[in-house]
Amino acid sequence: MQVIIGGRRDPGVEATRHSNARVLSRPPLRKVGVISSVAIPQKSRMKALTFPREHGAWGILLVPLIAGAAVGLGSGGHALPLVPLTVLTMALFCLRTPVESLLGASPMRVQTSEERRRVTSVIVALSLVSVCALGSLLWRGRNLELFLFGAIAAAAFGAQAILKKRAAVSVWQRRSPAHSDSRRLLPLRTML
Repeated sequence: MQVIIGGRRDPGVEATRHSNARVLSRPPLRKVGVISSVAIPQKSRMKALTFPREHGAWGILLVPLIAGAAVGLGSGGHALPLVPLTVLTMALFCLRTPVESLLGASPMRVQTSEERRRVTSVIVALSLVSVCALGSLLWRGRNLELFLFGAIAAAAFGAQAILKKRAAVSVWQRRSPAHSDSRRLLPLRTML
């Protein structure tokens, strides 16, 4: 008798009879085609935790970058600093999603220790790329005005994370019947 696993016949497993009961004698475990389909949702979840998914944000990032590069090169600028600037911009943009998912400031939040480990490794890798690109832009004291832009971007990111957290808390308060202040806070939150 052959046993069917995942829609395929598995000749390595045979059923035998012992005292009117079927007992399976199993060889060591082996890969079956069905197991790979189980990992697909985990792969897409990791992609959602680590890679920016907003297609409009990509346009908002790339259109000014390309337009600025065209204007800069057209007015006699150098093309070499454009490479680390583009790498830095893309790395920082891609860094936003895993940081938000790790901090819990996005709809996709890290839930398991394995996800936390993977997201942290992506954050470290993107941070190293960003530091190297920034180092090449700031080499020998050039482009120091980038610190001002970085401080503004960091402040905006922090404010966005705080506002997202507050919005999530206020939604919970409005929906939670157990929260005693939820009815009192509803008019206050809608006025803000």
